[in-house]
Amino acid sequence: MALRPARILFRLIARGKMAIIDASARRILKTMFQLGVFENPYVDPALLDVIFGKASPVGKLPFDIPADMPSVVSRAADLPFDMNDPLFKFGFGLTYGR
Repeated sequence: MALRPARILFRLIARGKMAIIDASARRILKTMFQLGVFENPYVDPALLDVIFGKASPVGKLPFDIPADMPSVVSRAADLPFDMNDPLFKFGFGLTYGR
């Protein structure tokens, strides 16, 4: 009958074999660090780049925003940029310069 990992651990602790447990934990953690499991586990690297000034976020509109309801009614459904006087034109947006 195969022993479950928890039972093996309990037996090793009861026998005072902490060195074996320490070596195993050290080996597992070293492997996990090498695989990159612990690199930025809860943080988005792109967000950190913005916060610390490494990147400059940009937000631009991909379409026109009409100024009033008659502009909405008069525009053709299949022409994306046919508004006469949009409130915000295509490409309007924000950028954070350095």
